[in-house]
Amino acid sequence: PSSPYDGPGLTISARVHAVLEPVRRLYRQTSVYMQRRIAREVGRQLRSGIDEARLRQRLETRVCRTFTDEIRDPGRWILGVGLPHWGCGIFDCEAGVLWSSGRRCSVCEEITRDRRRATAQHEAPTPAIVHRIPARVPVQSSAPAAPRGRCPECGCAVLVLNRSEPAPRCRPCREEHEGGRASGPSPSAHPEGCAGWDGSGCTRPALGSTGLCVRCR
Repeated sequence: PSSPYDGPGLTISARVHAVLEPVRRLYRQTSVYMQRRIAREVGRQLRSGIDEARLRQRLETRVCRTFTDEIRDPGRWILGVGLPHWGCGIFDCEAGVLWSSGRRCSVCEEITRDRRRATAQHEAPTPAIVHRIPARVPVQSSAPAAPRGRCPECGCAVLVLNRSEPAPRCRPCREEHEGGRASGPSPSAHPEGCAGWDGSGCTRPALGSTGLCVRCR
């Protein structure tokens, strides 16, 4: 642990002492090292042209807005909160108020408006992107399939114009039937057994004069 300070006592000028009057209780709670730093900072600002009353008013205003019981480090609070200059770059500006006239600083007001405008634009909801759904084009249904049936003689598919009537013969069977009726061949002239489509013969009965059964035909 570091040994307590046993050097010469700290002496400050009357001007610095007068400036630190609003925070005297906090100032006394700091170490000698921190008291020297605070005194040097006050002297620096006084030499830069800041009035004693202005610097004292700054400390008084800020300590009145703070609960002193919540200040954990008095020395750091005085250097980091109580003494710094707040405001724009204008020397006469004191936290948004001109010290010489007491009027509001126009530069600080403009900066505040710009910040509020930027915040409002940032928090504004982003317009939702609307995706237009193309209208559905009615799809024309294809023409209904023509009714189909089976030829009563060979069994191939034929077009049925009237569903209430039995399916008609296909064209080959119709031509064969009409040709046979015109020439009048005897039924016994037609072969009874199927010859087979490859000539190997078939056990099924033949249809008409083709000599083939329904399957081979």
